[in-house]
Amino acid sequence: MTDIDAGRLRLRPIGRDAARALLRGRPPNGVTLAPGYPSQFSLEVMEMVAGARPGAPDGSGPYLMVRKSDDAVVGEIAPT
Repeated sequence: MTDIDAGRLRLRPIGRDAARALLRGRPPNGVTLAPGYPSQFSLEVMEMVAGARPGAPDGSGPYLMVRKSDDAVVGEIAPT
C-alpha cells in the first residue's frame, strides 16, 4: 500500500513495524510524533495492527495521519 495525499495530511499505511515502534515509545521511520501523540486509543489501534489483540486489520487500513508541514504523526484513521 502506498501513501494517500489528503490535502495538508499524508495518509501512511500502518505496518506491523510502525505499530511495534509506537508501542515501544518510538516514532516509526521517517516521521516524528506530534505533542500528545500517541493517545491511549492510538496505542490500542497499534496493538491490533501489531497482532497483539484480536481484530488485526486486513490490509485496508488503518493509516497514520502525517502532517505534511513537519512530517509529524497527529493521529490515525481507518475506513469503516
